[in-house]
Amino acid sequence: MSFKTDVAANVVANALIYVVVAVGGLVVTPATRLIVARTGQPWYFALGWVLLIIALLLWGAIEWRRRMVARTASPPTTQPEGPYPTVRIFRHKEGRKHNDEVFHQVFDFFEKAGWRVEGGSTDLPQHENGIRIAGKAGYDLEAVKWGLTVLGIEPVVDARPNPPEVLEVIVGRYDGRANDMLADARKALAQPQTSPAVPDWLLAVAENDIGNAQTFLYMPRETIYTRPALTAPEPYVDFWFGVINATVYEMTVTGKGRFFYLQHPLSTEPSALNDAQMIIRHGDYNQFAFRQWIRPEVANAILAGPVRHFTAGSFVLMFRFVDSAGKEHSVEKSFGDSFHIQV
Repeated sequence: MSFKTDVAANVVANALIYVVVAVGGLVVTPATRLIVARTGQPWYFALGWVLLIIALLLWGAIEWRRRMVARTASPPTTQPEGPYPTVRIFRHKEGRKHNDEVFHQVFDFFEKAGWRVEGGSTDLPQHENGIRIAGKAGYDLEAVKWGLTVLGIEPVVDARPNPPEVLEVIVGRYDGRANDMLADARKALAQPQTSPAVPDWLLAVAENDIGNAQTFLYMPRETIYTRPALTAPEPYVDFWFGVINATVYEMTVTGKGRFFYLQHPLSTEPSALNDAQMIIRHGDYNQFAFRQWIRPEVANAILAGPVRHFTAGSFVLMFRFVDSAGKEHSVEKSFGDSFHIQV
């Protein structure tokens, strides 16, 4: 339901309670006299029956309001159903004539990053030159921008009155070529550091990335969201984080610490949904999910209360990698107490 629908439901429920109280106060005396006149019972027996009926009506109105609030409190989710987004990559006929390699590099990049990739072709004149992206604003669009930038491509946003529901990348005639540095790094760093096949510039990049890995791990705000199940028998909230790895190293991702609600840490730490997929290769984009189990009383407080967000609290993402010399390193990405994650 929308926010306006939630407000309307609460207004109606509250109004019903006020009506029961007001009408009950007005009819208590006439109803008592009517029962005394019809049955001949003492006035206090008649008054007791009238108050009992009013109390039952009031209880019914309050219970109805509680159920309305519980039904409308869960906010709608606009996030995709699957863990990976979809992108459609179109090959323009001019691009195919002059530099078809770029199309294959872009296609392979997103496919290896775990995206659901759909291919297509086009010959529209407005898409003849350059590489264009089209889609609704959000975390998917930002991730595509970052991914193409990692490839060394500056995309052009294709402004349309009605953006497509599924993200599109149109590869036209492109006079440059995608950046192969990351692919070269993968091959070179797999060899011993003393190998003559490793150029000095690549060793310098690898050494620089060790000390600056935290800077080269991007988490765009648009890629962070939740999928709550607060009305489930065992309530939980899934936290999703999108990460772009612009280092030359493959990273293993784990979580540490606790999320906070109303400035208090939750009772347990979140756990990864799929430990086997908690890896991100260099130059790739991936999404990582952590399930946070919540006590029923906390879930009810979130549903009924005005605060519908968590703060990151002490939770951090841990990234571990091994350099070309076999030494293990770890990097933390924290969020801070002021970082709100909406439910």
